[in-house]
Order: sequence, then C-alpha cells, then structure tokens
Amino acid sequence: ISKDPTGVSTFMVARAEAVTPQLKVKETPALAVSPYLSPHQALQFFAGRQGLATNMQFLQVIPRQDLSRMIGQAHSAGPVTAEEFLFTFVSQGHRCKGYSFGISFGSRLNINWNFWHMTGGAIVEQFDALVPAFTTMFQSYKIDDKFAQDYIARGMARLRQMQQETSR
Repeated sequence: ISKDPTGVSTFMVARAEAVTPQLKVKETPALAVSPYLSPHQALQFFAGRQGLATNMQFLQVIPRQDLSRMIGQAHSAGPVTAEEFLFTFVSQGHRCKGYSFGISFGSRLNINWNFWHMTGGAIVEQFDALVPAFTTMFQSYKIDDKFAQDYIARGMARLRQMQQETSR
C-alpha cells in the first residue's frame, strides 16, 4: 500500500482469502466467511469488513472474460473472474473515487476462494488529477516469475492439505 501524507489517496496491491459457508465455520476477525464473489463484490465485502471503505457505489463494471479465460487455463482449480471497475466510496470521512483491476479465484470444491486486486483511489475532486500517477503505478507493477511460481505451488499444496483435512 502506498499512501499520500493524508492517507486518503492510495495505491495498493492486495490479496484476501475467504472460506465459504459450506465449511460451516464461524467468521472471526481473522477468518472471512463468504460465498464466492465477483471482484467488484469482493472488494466491497473485504473493504467494508476491514472498515477501509463504506457506501461503495459502482459507476462502471467491465467484465474481462478474455482475461478470465486466459487465467482459467492456468488456474484449473476453480472459477476465475476478472473485472475492471470504477467506483465511489467513503474513506476516513471523505467521499472518494477509485479504479480497480481485480481477479477472484474460486476452488473446485467450493470451500474457499481468493481475491487479488490493484486499486488506486483518492478524494473525488482529486481523482482525475491523479489518474496519470495511478496509470504509471499500474503499468510499473510486475510480478517476479519465480515468486509467482512459488506462490502457485504453495497455494496448490495448501489446497491439497485443506482437501485432506476436509476429507478427514
């Protein structure tokens, strides 16, 4: 997360995980419970749950089926949904505007899911002036291939472990 000195204008890349109600576990501050959500719904759920953003209203949601299909070829463990979305929200008492690119990754057993996103947001009146800076940040973000491969391998190992625990 990168913030301006006021903490209101932000650029972030984040990941969150939830388990589905099928597991019949109780939600705790450390454990989110929710059915699989599309990226814009997931951001609303997680940001609201953490108190980072309230009163989220979506101005535009652009499904990215092209990316969903492409990512789905590599992530065969469940559904994949990619979206771009523009929205308004309230943060720290300020009416803000944001843009996100997000991906929701489901699981074949429908026991858990992950949400990954890149988001830029600012006070509504400042957002348009910050779009060039946000664009530069979005374009400069890179994932190290070795890190990504290790991350996927850890995720698959964790999924196998959860499947074994569920079977027991």
